[in-house]
Amino acid sequence: MFLMWDDSHSKSDEKTERLRDLEARMDAYLVQKRGKASSELVRAVAEAREKVREAMSPN
Repeated sequence: MFLMWDDSHSKSDEKTERLRDLEARMDAYLVQKRGKASSELVRAVAEAREKVREAMSPN
C-alpha cells in the first residue's frame, strides 16, 4: 500500500510566504515614495497591499 502525501499544507505555507514577500516589497516601495507627490501608481500599490493583507487573513 502506498501512502498519499498531503502537500496542501506546504503549498499553503509557500503561498503565505510569497504573499508576505509581496507585502514587504510593496511596503518598501511606499516608504520610498512617502512625502513625494502622490501618483496613481502609489495609490495602486497601496490598494494592492491591502488586498494582499486581506488574502492572508484567516477568514
